Formats: sequence, C-alpha cells, structure tokens
Amino acid sequence: IVGAEDSALVIDLKRTLRGNARVGIVDKPEQAEAVLYILNNQNDKSILTLSGGGRVREFQLTQKIMFRVADAKGNEWIPASEISVRRDFSFNDSQALAKEGEERLLVADMQADAVQQLLRLVHVEQIDISKIKRDDWEVVEYLKSSDPDLFKSLKKAAKAKTKKNN
Repeated sequence: IVGAEDSALVIDLKRTLRGNARVGIVDKPEQAEAVLYILNNQNDKSILTLSGGGRVREFQLTQKIMFRVADAKGNEWIPASEISVRRDFSFNDSQALAKEGEERLLVADMQADAVQQLLRLVHVEQIDISKIKRDDWEVVEYLKSSDPDLFKSLKKAAKAKTKKNN
C-alpha cells in the first residue's frame, strides 16, 4: 500500500490486510505482487438543509478516495478509480456536543466502509488480482455502462457457478 503512512486510511487498510491469511504485506512496493496506490483521501462536510431561520438542520459528510492498483513493474491493473462514501446527520445547536460525537462516529464508520469497499475491489473477496489486467477492467466498465442488464445477468451466472463449485 502506497500512501501517506500516517493516514488513518492506510493504517486501517494495513491492519485489515494483516488479519487476512491469504494476503501478505511487504515493506517495499518492488517486492509486491500488487500495489495499491492511495492517490487522494478527502473528507468534506457540507450543509444539506437549513431551517426557515437560516440555521443548519442537516449536514452531509463525504469521504472520497482515489486509488489505483498496479504490479511492481508499474503495469496498471485497476486504473485510477474513486470510492465515495456519504452520511447525512441532523444537527441541533442545543445538542452541539452530542452531535460532534455523532459526527466523529460517522466519520469512523465511513472510513471502515471505505476500507471494506477498497478491499472488495482489490483482493480480499476471493479475487485473484494477479489475474486481472487493465484490459479486463476496461471491458467490465464498458459492459456495465453500455449494457447493464447483460452485465447483471453475467454477474449472477458467475456467482451461481462459484457457489456450485464451492
């Protein structure tokens, strides 16, 4: 994993991957079979609704993570992609302290959700990323956008086959 070493996201990713027996983490990207590059990790808070008096009633928290996956030689397996996680929460001035605590919990929950989404995309959910190449990813993205019904049908058939084989 290449990203800000002291970021909560990178720390959470490494901790989660270390808990998975099928995945090893190495110190140097050159030693890795696949390298997850965290290109950007941004948290935002925006006003969602206002009261008639102009006071904030709801906020929306957003976490956007830009990432890509490549092998040690730099061959791209998953091109730059984004995961976005959102949470809405109500706000009341008279409960400001409690709402700050709620916000911290929501941010932590968003982080955990983002980590799980990243890991599902990259490896942990029984995807052998060493077998996925950029062309494969592009075909999947093209199929998803051009014929979503066919994509869903093929996905369902593949899951059924996997269940049958296990």
